[in-house]
Amino acid sequence: LSLHDALPIYEDVLSIRKGSDESDSSGDYNEYAEQEKTAFNNVEYTVRGNADKFTSAIWIKDGHFYSLISSKDMSKDSIKKLVEEIIGLN
Repeated sequence: LSLHDALPIYEDVLSIRKGSDESDSSGDYNEYAEQEKTAFNNVEYTVRGNADKFTSAIWIKDGHFYSLISSKDMSKDSIKKLVEEIIGLN
């Protein structure tokens, strides 16, 4: 059995960060052609992407900066649904 066969291969990576304050701690310095602000449960968030392929979202809740970065392109509706699920957890 090779190491390659023994270890799972993760092709899709999702990173969620929570900062210690309200300053941007995402580490995402990309520029996005599309940015849409919306709100859920009184939390404003922004989804970001290019050509209808979204990979990033940011928001501030309870004094903390949050970010979500996906290595896989997502539709706007899919990333918004994911962000709203995360916001609803806290």
